Amino acid sequence: MVEKFNIIKNGYDQSEVTAYIDELENRLNAYKEKDNAIKNFIISAQIASSNIIKNALIEADKIKNGAIAGFDEVASEIERKRPILKQFKEDCETLHRKYVTEFNSASIKELFAKINNLEEYANRLNES
Repeated sequence: MVEKFNIIKNGYDQSEVTAYIDELENRLNAYKEKDNAIKNFIISAQIASSNIIKNALIEADKIKNGAIAGFDEVASEIERKRPILKQFKEDCETLHRKYVTEFNSASIKELFAKINNLEEYANRLNES
């Protein structure tokens, strides 16, 4: 591309100037096309990212609502089972109090001694 023009009578060579301007216009158009392509790409990327965010928010809401529903179901089940658990606890405490007071360590030792005596007697019977 010529960047220096020959001087002729009454100014620069008109054909050289015209060719130079045409070349500049071609470059400018090429830059404009690249600029438009970049702008279109940016717009497409913005639309795609907006859609991704929108879909992610929708999915997050579904997950959150599912978790809340699951939590509510568990909480309801706990409330339904609370009286049964309370009764079970009371029954366990009653049984514990009953048998702990009936079986102190001395009575347990006495019971095991009787069991041992019975085993010895059974062994002697088997040997005879």
